[in-house]
Amino acid sequence: CYYSPALHRVVVPPKSAFSSVYEAYGAYFHELVHSTAKALGREIGNAFGSEKYSQEELVAEIGSQMLLATLDLEEPECFDNSLAYIQGWESAIKSSGTHFVTTASCRAQRAVDLILNEVYEHETEEA
Repeated sequence: CYYSPALHRVVVPPKSAFSSVYEAYGAYFHELVHSTAKALGREIGNAFGSEKYSQEELVAEIGSQMLLATLDLEEPECFDNSLAYIQGWESAIKSSGTHFVTTASCRAQRAVDLILNEVYEHETEEA
C-alpha cells in the first residue's frame, strides 16, 4: 500500500493479500489518511525517518485506528500490530517531545473528519 502525493492516488493490493479483513482496512485507511495531507496543510516529508515523515506516519496510523473504531472494525491483533508500528517510530517521537503525539492525534482527527464528511456528503448526493 502507498499514497502517491504527485498523483494524489492511493494504491492498495486486494484484501486477499492481507492476513485479515481488519489488517486490509487498517492499511487502506492509513493510506487514505495520508491522502488528506495536502487538503489539510500537512507536510508529508520525504526523508524516511525525519521528524516530518515520522509525524505523518503517526497521523496516518492514529487516523486509521480512529476510522476502524468508527466503523466497528476493531480486532485485538490488528490493534497490537498498529501499536507495534507506532512504537517503531518511537525514536522520532521521543526526540520531538511529548507534544508530538498530541499534535499527531489532532491532525489525525481532522483527517478523519474530512474523510467521513466526504463520505457522508457523497452518500447524501446519491440519495
